[in-house]
Amino acid sequence: MTTKTTGGRSGIGGGAPYDMSRTDPVCAASGQPIPEGDRCVAALVLGAGDAPLAKLIYSVEAWDALAPGERPGGLFAFWRTRAGASAQAGEAERMLRLEEVEDLFEQLEGVEDPERRALRYLLALVLSRKRVLVYEGGTPGEVVLFRRKVKAGEEGELYRVVDPGLSEERAAALGEQLAGVLGSELM
Repeated sequence: MTTKTTGGRSGIGGGAPYDMSRTDPVCAASGQPIPEGDRCVAALVLGAGDAPLAKLIYSVEAWDALAPGERPGGLFAFWRTRAGASAQAGEAERMLRLEEVEDLFEQLEGVEDPERRALRYLLALVLSRKRVLVYEGGTPGEVVLFRRKVKAGEEGELYRVVDPGLSEERAAALGEQLAGVLGSELM
């Protein structure tokens, strides 16, 4: 599977490069172009070499046709989106992208891998900043609690999120990568 990318790389932790640039809307399974605005699946895949974390794009049809064992090796996370969604998107597109962040956050519940835990923690912070989740307390460096914001008089779902104890530098690097993958309008 190959994917075309544009843009640069950013580092994380010990300086390992992570390719988080926007991908051209080409299906990684079929090689066929995905028309801008069409629904697709974005997948973060752990790899090796120059880009140990890459973003692949699949048409919804190609993704749905894959059995779980046929999905790309090193699958880190995935979410549904629209091909070619830009930072200039209107309010409806931003809301859709916010829902994608929520979906990714929920997919990562209960993960044990430290990288995935760090990603889930940062997604919780993004969702808190966007007023989807509200910080409820907890023990910094261990577990923090966030509650889904709902209408007055209702109680939203409570989420336990492991605080990975990120340094400021590591959090900034992960945040930069998230902005490259999810769109800077969410950061």
